[in-house]
Amino acid sequence: MGANLVLGFVGLGMGLVAGGALGAFFSILKLITRLADRMNSMTYEKFCAWCVALGAGVFAFASVSGFHLMLPRWAAVIVGAFSGAYIGMVASALSEVLDVIPIFTRRLHITWFVKALLIALLLGKSVGSLFYWLFWLQ
Repeated sequence: MGANLVLGFVGLGMGLVAGGALGAFFSILKLITRLADRMNSMTYEKFCAWCVALGAGVFAFASVSGFHLMLPRWAAVIVGAFSGAYIGMVASALSEVLDVIPIFTRRLHITWFVKALLIALLLGKSVGSLFYWLFWLQ
């Protein structure tokens, strides 16, 4: 009983640290502001922030607790469409923020290195993904 209580507090602390880091990442990059700007609805900026926070909390709880919904196929399609739209908008806002990379490489005169770096990232991600799906899950 005591060990479970300690593990619970450690897990809660780790979750708070991870959530704080994600919140700091989003606020430093002004991701929520850019997401609201992309949707042409700056009046709903707080609403977007609450949606991101609640979505992260709900899905973190669902992944830890093993909770799942028994949805009919049509409802799963709707949930998947909204999830994909959210991920697409966050990726769009993040790519807008990360547009700094070409300027940074030109100023440091390392434009020749960017192509090799991107190829290395692509190959590493591909090989890692293949290893995970082909060998790790078995």
